[in-house]
Amino acid sequence: MGKFRPNSRLFYQYIGSYIVMLMLPVLVIGFVAYSYFIKLMKDEVIRSNLTVLSQVKDTIDTKMNELGNIAVHIAANPQLSPYTATKNAFNEMNASAELRNYASANSFIHDMLLYFRGGSYLYSPYSVYAAQTYPDKIFRYESWSSADFYRDINKLETPLLRPAEIVSAPNPEPLITYIVPIPYRETSPYGTVLFQIRAKTINDMIVTTFGDYGGNAIILNER
Repeated sequence: MGKFRPNSRLFYQYIGSYIVMLMLPVLVIGFVAYSYFIKLMKDEVIRSNLTVLSQVKDTIDTKMNELGNIAVHIAANPQLSPYTATKNAFNEMNASAELRNYASANSFIHDMLLYFRGGSYLYSPYSVYAAQTYPDKIFRYESWSSADFYRDINKLETPLLRPAEIVSAPNPEPLITYIVPIPYRETSPYGTVLFQIRAKTINDMIVTTFGDYGGNAIILNER
């Protein structure tokens, strides 16, 4: 008797059909399992990033609250009252020394300025500047004109956080400016405190928390 030789077209068609029937469930199960694990991984990455973002948010909120507290202390400091600080040159120097104590105690602050509304000078921890020429000759803001600057420090009634912008003083770099009327959160402010924060400080904080992930971060206020 001769040997059976599976060389007919019908035999190969049956074999092909069986292979397809066996492989199809495997492929479907593999695709479902793959999709499930991809979704798990995506959810875990999102959850992890949200946790880290929450940590960054809490840190920045704490730092901004500290700036608000500094404004409260400045308003309560008798050495920094409009009458005392502007009385004579000695008192002006003493006002700068008082501001230096606040600035040195908070590494978040690059520089800070105190202005008494209607006055002619800005008081910093290290010097005294003419208010109307400060944005032109000392700290030139990329998007904050001298007229707008002088209007804001005299008229602003609620705290304002300006976005990072290039400031030339003396080396150009992005600075974030937080403007706080004093007394803090009261309806009739008599002065303004400006806090300047290096954008690099915020970036370093995010990189330290996230690592150098190469993405973008957008910080929004409560509004």
